[in-house]
Formats: sequence, structure tokens, C-alpha cells
Amino acid sequence: MKINLFKLSFIALLCATAPKICSTQLTITRPGFYQLGEDFLVSPTANGDAVIRVASSDVTIDFNGHFISQLNTTQNIAGVFINPALNDIVIQNGLIQNISGTGIVVTASDMRIEIINMTFTNCSAAALVADGTSGTINNLEIRSCIMSGCCSNGTDRNVVLLSRCNRSRMLDCVLDNTVNTLIGINTQTTQFAMLSLASCSMCTFKNIWIQNNFFRAFGATGQIPNVSLIQESGDNNCEFDFVLIRNNQCFNTGTLGANNRFNGFAAPSVCDSNRYVNCQIVSNVMANSQSQDMNGFFGIWTNSIFDRCFIVSCSATNNLGLNGLRTINGSNANVFNGCCAIGNSSFPITGATDGFNCPDTNSLFKSCIAAYNTSSVNTSLGFNLPQTPAHVVLYENIAHRNQGPTNAGSIGFSFSGTRASLVTRNIAYNNGTIAANQFVNVNSGSQIQITSDLIQTVTAPWSNLAISQ
Repeated sequence: MKINLFKLSFIALLCATAPKICSTQLTITRPGFYQLGEDFLVSPTANGDAVIRVASSDVTIDFNGHFISQLNTTQNIAGVFINPALNDIVIQNGLIQNISGTGIVVTASDMRIEIINMTFTNCSAAALVADGTSGTINNLEIRSCIMSGCCSNGTDRNVVLLSRCNRSRMLDCVLDNTVNTLIGINTQTTQFAMLSLASCSMCTFKNIWIQNNFFRAFGATGQIPNVSLIQESGDNNCEFDFVLIRNNQCFNTGTLGANNRFNGFAAPSVCDSNRYVNCQIVSNVMANSQSQDMNGFFGIWTNSIFDRCFIVSCSATNNLGLNGLRTINGSNANVFNGCCAIGNSSFPITGATDGFNCPDTNSLFKSCIAAYNTSSVNTSLGFNLPQTPAHVVLYENIAHRNQGPTNAGSIGFSFSGTRASLVTRNIAYNNGTIAANQFVNVNSGSQIQITSDLIQTVTAPWSNLAISQ
């Protein structure tokens, strides 16, 4: 059954004025194909209402190239709200704009919801929220969507939130042009993410672009903002394939604090058995921040694979350092294959610039590169394996031209404490001019270090070559 939302009499009767302008929520109560016949301007009167509420399964809403747009300032309005425990809903082919709340809301125990070819602009709270906290959402698909300029107020935290969504997919989507300058003003907003994932399982995120967003965060004692482009919490068996995070800026002001960070990917609680393939974090900037640090990846991962991920040309000023890929204590049994941290720089109050900073246990680093990372104040380390977790394998990795403010602060591979690890067939060169700094505290028997001034002259680059095999 095909129904035109602006021609069908029972829908038109809900509107106080002409069919194009409506002040009352439109509710779909029976299955069918619903198509917008024209643009839809709304002036809702009830706080927390929706423009269109879906109260039936087996519904398709085809915007047919049209838009819905809110005209007034009534708060917490949703563009489309899908009631709980529904299935087989499709929303497609249109624009939701200038909504005071969330563009589309998917609720508990919904199943087989498809959101296709939709654009969200200037949705104040969020573009899309799918919250399965009270009942898992299954088989949600978000495809070919643009979320632009959303979540611009000071009381909301995410452009897209997926919580307890299983076997779901987000494909070919762009999240861009959000400008949020109020993070940390309210206690609710100490955490902000463009894409926030909580306890999601067996989900796929492919060809996602997060770009050209700007944030200003205000911190105070006991209230420290943490801005992440993608934040995961307790996800498992998820795959991220070609995620591009580029040209995003965060300007932080306030008191230094342990959580005051700007991250590409963040996993503050354990994420297990995930796969990150060809994820690129490029040209992001943390400026004048008084923040803790900036990270391409930051968090706790176990049994996860990072394959050909790149952190390139990111920079941070007036903070406590920058890390390309940083895992934290509790990370275990991960594989880092063909990953690169190249050309990142920090001008910190204190703190280092590290390509890889990983206190992992039982993890493998293979064919990874840390190069041209610089720090103006503290050390720059290609591979930094701090503290005492053990049984790490580094095989065929390269660290070169990582430069601190002095040659003594320029290090290729560094271990802290006693670690029962295997370090073999790695190359470190031109990390400053001190041969002993190419490999620091590597276990006895793990390396053969060759230093020679016969390759060129004593002051030429290759005079400080160090090779492990």
C-alpha cells in the first residue's frame, strides 16, 4: 500500500493549517509505504514530541527527495521517532533539518531498521540515536547518510549514538561540520563523541568519514572534557574498515586533568575481538589546549587486530604530548600489522611524542613504521613499551627520524623494566645521533646492534645505524 502523507485525509486532518505546515505530531499506526509529496514545515507545540512517530511494524517512509524542517524553538523535538519493539522499518531518500532534538530515534528492541540515503543538518541534540539499553536493537542498517552540523548545543554528547546494537551496519556515511563550543560548560557534556558506541556486538562500520569538525572544551577541577571522534565502550567482535578521521580541531581551555584528551578512536573500557582495517587519522589538531594529551588511538583493547592503520600529520600544542597509537594497561593479545605513525608533532608543556605507546601483554607488532615524529620539549620515541607487561613480539618494524629537542631525547625502540619479549629483525636509524638510543633496554639476547661509521662519515645519517636481527 502506497500512501502520500500530504494527500491522505486522515493525516491531513491532524494539521491545523495547510497540509505543508503542521503543529501536531503525525502518527503512523498501520503498515504501508508512506511517501512525502512535498516539503514539510513543522511548528510543534509539545516539548519532546516528534514530527513523525512510527507506531507500526512493516512501514516504509520515503521522503521522495523532500525535507522536514522545524520552524519554531519548541525543545527536544525528534524528526522521526520509532516506537519500541517494532520491526522492518525503512526511512529513506530525504533531509531532516533544523530539529531541536534528534533527527531519527530508534528505541529498545527494534529490529531490522534501515535508514538509507538520508541527510541530517543542524539537528541540535544528535543526528541519530539508537538506544538499546532497555532492550537490544538488532540488524540496524545506516547507509549512505550525511550528518552535517549536528549536535551544536551544550547539553548533548553525540552526533550518532548506538547503544546495545547487535549485528548492525553503518556504511558509506559522512559526519562533518559540527561546531560545538560549549563542551564542559554543563556537567552532562564532559564527554563528547561524533560517533559513540556502547556495548555493540558483531557490527560493521565501513567507509565512514569524520571530517572538518571543531570543538571547544572547558575544563575545571573535577570536570574534565574528553573529546573523541569515535568512542567505544565495551564493544566486541566489531569491524571498522576504511574509517577516515581528518581535519578535525579541538581547542581546550581549563585545568589539566587525567581525562582531558582529544582522540581519534577511544576505548575507555575494554573492547574485545575487534578489527580495524585501513583506518586513517590525518591532519587533526589540538590547539592551545592545556589538556592531557592527543591520541590517534587511545584505550583498552584485547584480542583485536589493527591492520594498515595510519596516524599521520597530527599536531598538538600546549599540552602533555601526542601519541599515534596508545593502548593502556589491561590491553592484551592484540596484533598490529602494517600500521604507521608518521609526521606527528607536539609542542607540549611537558610530555613526549610517541609513534606507538603500548604497555601491552602478549601482543604482536609486525611491519609497523614510526617515523618523523617530533617533540619540542620532551622525548620522541618511535616504539615505547613502558612498564612491565611481557611476552610482546616486535618483528620487522622500523623506527627512523623520530626527533626530540635533543639527541638524547630521540629514541627508536624503548622498553621500561624487565620484559620477557622477542625483539627481532627490526631497524632503527636516525633517531637523533646517539647509536645507543636506537634500541633502549631491549632484553639481552633479543638483538644484535651494529654501529658503524664506515657506511658514510661519522656525522652522516647512516653512521648511527642500529639493526636487530
